Amino acid sequence: MSESIERRIDQLIERFHAAPVCSAWAVTGGGLEAVARLLRVPGASATVREVSVPYAAEALAEYLGAKPERACSPETARALAARAMDRAAKSLGAPGEGRSAWGIGLTAALVSSRPKRGEHRAHWALQSPEVTLSATLVLEKGARSRAEEDAVVGRACLFTTLPFASGLPTWIPDQTIVASGFAGGVWDVELSAHELPDVGLLPGEKVTLRVVPSCPRILELRRSGRPPVWYHGGRPVSESSRPAVHGLLSGSFNPLHEGHRGLQAVAQQRLGGPVGFELSIWNVAKPPLDDLTISERLAQFGEDTVVLSAAATFAEKATHFPNTVFVIGEDTFVRVLDPRYHGGDWEGVVTALESIRQNSCRFLVAGRVAGSQFVTLEDCGVPAEFADLFDGLTEAEFRIDRSSTELRRERIPGEAGE
Repeated sequence: MSESIERRIDQLIERFHAAPVCSAWAVTGGGLEAVARLLRVPGASATVREVSVPYAAEALAEYLGAKPERACSPETARALAARAMDRAAKSLGAPGEGRSAWGIGLTAALVSSRPKRGEHRAHWALQSPEVTLSATLVLEKGARSRAEEDAVVGRACLFTTLPFASGLPTWIPDQTIVASGFAGGVWDVELSAHELPDVGLLPGEKVTLRVVPSCPRILELRRSGRPPVWYHGGRPVSESSRPAVHGLLSGSFNPLHEGHRGLQAVAQQRLGGPVGFELSIWNVAKPPLDDLTISERLAQFGEDTVVLSAAATFAEKATHFPNTVFVIGEDTFVRVLDPRYHGGDWEGVVTALESIRQNSCRFLVAGRVAGSQFVTLEDCGVPAEFADLFDGLTEAEFRIDRSSTELRRERIPGEAGE
């Protein structure tokens, strides 16, 4: 790499270190060159609060709070960035020190000791109060050593994230915009060696990016946990003007499918009134949601009423949504009674259920296929002292065998998880 390129990289980092930014980085599978370059330039102590390298699968799951479906994916990079921003924000404290909390996540599958069957690729993401950026780079296989791939990925990450500290980069928007450009709050961008001359891309290689401006209401929800953000007909609505609902169907909706729609219809018949959907930023069994993922999930609901919350547990949901029936599947019911999700002991389960009762909430539980059997609430052990909190749907009332997991496996072969 020429001396002039080295100097331009250092100048980019110097401008970043001079910006009012506090960042946390989470890097796995490759891309450590980005962090090394960042820390070599004086001033890093002002802009870098921590660097985490959750390399092993167990470490990655611990950092995210749950095991990701795929270690190297855009979704995992965005979850890393969302978690990192939360850590950076907490390190700043309430006043914020006049700085903006950033999270950068990067995950890569590069040259290894054994030949890879799949692509050599990297995914990285930026989560900030202003934007969510999701980027992917597929490298020409066999063209570089491990160190060379790592260096290219690191430079690409730096040149597509750090410029946001000074506002929108010059390449947004310009002739590199593809499809409809800025439509529905999302920029889709492709950058080649022409737009990123200092990265070291080969002919045919490109960085594909998706950028979405952050929503202030979602940022406040992420920061403080309140207030929930209601949507109806695809638009945010105030608490006072949103349609009333008798129940909420809680889930991750990845994707929303006919099973969710069918369960909503049956629940509305059983409850005698409308049932909305609830999507939470935090989930006890899944990584956190970034702003871009939230935007994509919310876009599925059309004219329905949906609420975005920061309530990971049903005890928390009950405090946000009193007098509500939570519509769940049997697999979620099992977690409601699992001590692992309530501090590790049965007393935690009891405390959570008592809180749900005090807020006049209860559950409507749908069955699901487990192995070769269809399991309903009647097949599960409900503690007698809390039997009033649970009502079940029969197999005759509702049965859908296809799950979100199966739909994602069809969409991306080899993908696993719920």
